[in-house]
Amino acid sequence: GGADAINPVIVTPASLSTSQNNYDPGVCDILRLSSSTAIDITGIVAGTVDGALRLIINTNASGGAAITLKHESASSTAANRLRNAAGGDYVIAADGGSALLTYSTAISRWRIL
Repeated sequence: GGADAINPVIVTPASLSTSQNNYDPGVCDILRLSSSTAIDITGIVAGTVDGALRLIINTNASGGAAITLKHESASSTAANRLRNAAGGDYVIAADGGSALLTYSTAISRWRIL
């Protein structure tokens, strides 16, 4: 409460129908994604601020398609790639599954937290 309210930019783009390389959702803090089928995202257009955060939420209905964030996929530009500390792909389940990302300028990657 007070004069320093947090006002996140929430984006809900049109439903995706294909996998995305170098995905550019525009400026946002929270990205509400849906898809007509299971899709992969191999990279997100790079952040320019070290430590920038982005929350991705899968809004597909229960039992719907998963969205997979691909670990270090060469299908996207190096600075747009996603890195999972566990070393593998990260699956965002339907019905509110989510992933929190932070951009690291030290490694030029989105880190999946």
